[in-house]
Amino acid sequence: MICGMEGSGRAVRAGQRRQSILEAARTLFIEHGFHQTGMAQIAERSGVKVGQIYRDFANKEQIVTAICEADLAASMVEETLATALRNEDRPALREWMHRFCTMEQPVEQSRLMAEIIAEASRNEHLAASLREIEERVGESMTAALNILVPEDRRHKRHEEIQNIIMAMHVGIMMRMAINPTMPTEELFQHVTDLLDEALGEHPIPAHADNIA
Repeated sequence: MICGMEGSGRAVRAGQRRQSILEAARTLFIEHGFHQTGMAQIAERSGVKVGQIYRDFANKEQIVTAICEADLAASMVEETLATALRNEDRPALREWMHRFCTMEQPVEQSRLMAEIIAEASRNEHLAASLREIEERVGESMTAALNILVPEDRRHKRHEEIQNIIMAMHVGIMMRMAINPTMPTEELFQHVTDLLDEALGEHPIPAHADNIA
């Protein structure tokens, strides 16, 4: 029993240490950019020694991936989604999809995402990690749509609609990175209009072709 408690305590401390590293790295990436942030800076900001950081993360790409995965887990509320899928809870699934499609991120998060995407365009390892994360999102949306949309109304456009929704969401974040005061309510409404069209709840309004 004592050994088990010690092991549990080590796991908690390791989790807290990783969280400190990720929070410090997130702040530094936003402030200085990916390439201008070194492990020594992350160590100083987090209070974790450089050697220990390398034991937890082999490189900065792994830190970025962990940050993205943590953000994805927070935005997707995966336990809620899993419960709704298991119970085929249509109202809960509809609410989850609307929430995911309209979740507005803080400006700092938009700036971080812009930095990460810029780096991924030059770094294939990071790009591969982001593609895996995107696939997880797509699989979750497909699972929800398969329950929300009757089988006789399912069609190939669902994959296209998912891609458009994700592209619009990322695009809104990129615009926020350079224009923090940009109004987003109408833009997110276009995203939900597209989703509702996929669910057969109402057609896409005419103004959807004129997104600002």
